[in-house]
Amino acid sequence: MNCLSVNSISKSFGIKTLFSDVTFGIEKGDKTALIAANGSGKSTMLKILVGKESPDTGTIIYANDLKIGYLEQLPVYPAGTCIADLLADLDEEQHLKARQYLTRFALNDLAQSVDELSGGQVKRLALALVLLHDPDFLILDEPTNHLDVEMVEWLEKFLTQSNMTLLMVTHDRYFLDRVCNKIFELYQGVMYTHNGNFDYYVQKSREREEVKRTTAERNSQLLKHELEWMRSTPQARTGKAKSRIDAFFDLKERSKYQEQDYRLEFGLNMQRLGGKILEMSNVSKSYGNLSVLRDFDYVFKRGERIGLIGKNGVGKSTFLNLITGRILPDRGRIKTGETVSYGYYRQEGIQFDEGKSVIDTLRDIAEVVNYGKDKVYTADQLLSHFMFPYKMHRQPVALLSGGEKRRLYLLTVLVSNPNFLILDEPTNDLDLLTLQKLEDFLQGYKGCLLVVSHDRFFMDQVVDQLFVFQGDGNVKGFMGNYSQYKDYLDAKQRKERKEKSAERKEDPRPVKQREKVKRSFKEQREYEQLAQELADLESEKQGIELSLNSETDYQKLHQMGNRLQEIKSLLDEKEMRWLELDEIGG
Repeated sequence: MNCLSVNSISKSFGIKTLFSDVTFGIEKGDKTALIAANGSGKSTMLKILVGKESPDTGTIIYANDLKIGYLEQLPVYPAGTCIADLLADLDEEQHLKARQYLTRFALNDLAQSVDELSGGQVKRLALALVLLHDPDFLILDEPTNHLDVEMVEWLEKFLTQSNMTLLMVTHDRYFLDRVCNKIFELYQGVMYTHNGNFDYYVQKSREREEVKRTTAERNSQLLKHELEWMRSTPQARTGKAKSRIDAFFDLKERSKYQEQDYRLEFGLNMQRLGGKILEMSNVSKSYGNLSVLRDFDYVFKRGERIGLIGKNGVGKSTFLNLITGRILPDRGRIKTGETVSYGYYRQEGIQFDEGKSVIDTLRDIAEVVNYGKDKVYTADQLLSHFMFPYKMHRQPVALLSGGEKRRLYLLTVLVSNPNFLILDEPTNDLDLLTLQKLEDFLQGYKGCLLVVSHDRFFMDQVVDQLFVFQGDGNVKGFMGNYSQYKDYLDAKQRKERKEKSAERKEDPRPVKQREKVKRSFKEQREYEQLAQELADLESEKQGIELSLNSETDYQKLHQMGNRLQEIKSLLDEKEMRWLELDEIGG
């Protein structure tokens, strides 16, 4: 069944054409990703599909009675609105579901105003409000932005198991690879369809580029032969000669293939790090009763590549701000070496002068930059190396997409050639080409690197050890990347389950006693009592889940959430024992 048909749509803003004559369709059950470079109009296309923008040309047709859910890249709610206001029109069942999603996304205070929420909290709120309506067709614009890894993995599993039809824009390659079975690629104005996951897309796009390259080389060789003919042959006005001349100019145009080979060559002339880089001794930081770092000790060494992981709000960004001196510790000492030059890419970004041109924005920082003894880059060359073609240099910053502004900000951080690079969520809103080039650059970077990112693929590529923020100020070190840490946790959990299972199977009673096939009087009493306890626990669990629907006091919500977790653990434990007794027989 066809859910969506898009026929020959085009969209321009002033002189800037985003896309032209684009056609595609989505079948029921498809889980599709839309991939394109920053500034190609991905978010605009999604807005057109849900009626928030109008196409300049073309038509969009949905199947009848299709319930559509849409998550914007940057959700906005009216000033002064609290979370409870956004739930006011829901029926009882939807209200309960909303509370479950909000609890899952760590949004428990319904009286909290949206004005007080961080960007990440607003995104999680919007996601909860979209999912509770059980849409048939879900359209998501960068759904993993601002979600911590645990939430990303939950959403990944949810979407994989769901029957909803899905169209999403995302830069998260693990997420894309595990959720999607089809990829639309908008490349140089043409829409390509790849029936497979991200790995399949990479393979096919490389094959396409190789075909273009070899075709251009073949045309170039033929062009040399035709050029000799053009120079040696009088330009006769015969029909045959004129046809060959026209073919020559057509061939000349087709041989102009130029592979985009942008290289990020920063870091070549950075100051060499001395023996003393950064020492943190007994560092602690709290906000009221919330401890975000407790008695932390570490001596950073040259060339270390460290990733910071942990749930949102456990102190990762605070840790970076402590290192760079933006905030001071409550106690302890942070000492930075004299040779250290920080480059700090902050999650919140910077405020550009929207009316200033792209090149003038960069010239305010550096007109000319020296790299090595013989290499000098002008501002124009820097922008070109950073995937800003010359035609964009004189455009005002206001015309840049969100991802292009992020890329420009990243360039302003790197031009100073820092030898200690700190990146706080650098992957948000960047397209896949930029991410791949950034990864290539970071893999060759010789300075110290500290990265906060929820992008698991990115972390696997650029770091070789982790600081795991566990909450309550505790930070644990791990040698390895994110996937290795996840494998370690999975293996640890399997071992613990195996040990618990072995403990249950061990029976200290003599063999003769274990050969009986009927429960003892005491076991029968326990068996009956467990059945009642399980029923009582299920009843209490349902009562708490219903109470979550109406409770607004944060302390009570916290207590109820803790009790709910206790009940789930007790249910698992008691069900296992009940099954053991049930197998013995009455």
